[in-house]
Amino acid sequence: MPVLTTEIDSLSQEIYSKNGQQKKLHSVVKNIPFNIKLSLANLTGEASLTFHDLLIEATLLYDSEPAKAVDFIKSNPLEYTTKILEDCPTEVFVETTVKVLSSQHEDSFFVILFSIRHAQTREILEIHQPTEAMKVVSKVHQALHPKPKPKKTGGVLVTGETPSLLKKRTFTETMVDTICRVEEKQLEQQNLISTLIQTTQLLQNSLNVLVTKNIKKEPEVYSPPVEEQHSNESLEYHLNGFLKQYQALTPQARPEKVRKLVNGLSLQETEIAREFINLFISSGQQPENSPEFLFCFDLDTPGIFGSIDLNVP
Repeated sequence: MPVLTTEIDSLSQEIYSKNGQQKKLHSVVKNIPFNIKLSLANLTGEASLTFHDLLIEATLLYDSEPAKAVDFIKSNPLEYTTKILEDCPTEVFVETTVKVLSSQHEDSFFVILFSIRHAQTREILEIHQPTEAMKVVSKVHQALHPKPKPKKTGGVLVTGETPSLLKKRTFTETMVDTICRVEEKQLEQQNLISTLIQTTQLLQNSLNVLVTKNIKKEPEVYSPPVEEQHSNESLEYHLNGFLKQYQALTPQARPEKVRKLVNGLSLQETEIAREFINLFISSGQQPENSPEFLFCFDLDTPGIFGSIDLNVP
């Protein structure tokens, strides 16, 4: 009951020389699954078996003589799952993921060894021959455009030979390349978001420090200039107030109001009022054709208002 490897869905293949023989080398990407198709070829006289009756075990080996398993401590360097074809149970796809790089193992190539057990008895029915050699790289473009590189142990790549890449990219290649680009973009965006968060936190901390300092600092009390402090005591201020009060009176009430105001003045206030009126009249600021105010004070009886005429021509 031989088991045949009919297909390895690698990204690219190239030819290399090992012990004077030309062999095919597959290129796969670390941590990206690829399919290996296995099929059963029942011999005449043997009981008919399908993969439903069998268990498949896979082991990652170095492509060396003798073949040696890849050592590991915790994580197995090879992960795989199987999918049996419903319409053809004698064929199975093994979805395989390699967890190590060739560059991490002295640029070694790898092979996969399949062991077939009976599902019920667990008896090993066959140990399949190792697959064709594989080179594990970290990027998709390295697998699609491999560079010939001498191997330290075992086979040596044929120099000057162009790798036999697939002329047309398969759906798997396209999807793998797209997934890699998306992962790179996500990593860039994650780094950018982390940088923005750190910058925002630093700015927030700086703002908190400034706010704390301003709270602790005593508020400054505004002290207006001397001119502003005494502005309400200026002559202009009081004169404006006097004129506004006078303007608020009706024309009929003005003579009586002014008469009472002047009769209530003291001697000193009378002299000050007389001086102010004389200065006002002599300043020449009286508009033309406007009523003229004439205050007459009896010098013998200071403080007594004589008369006021609002319509002197």
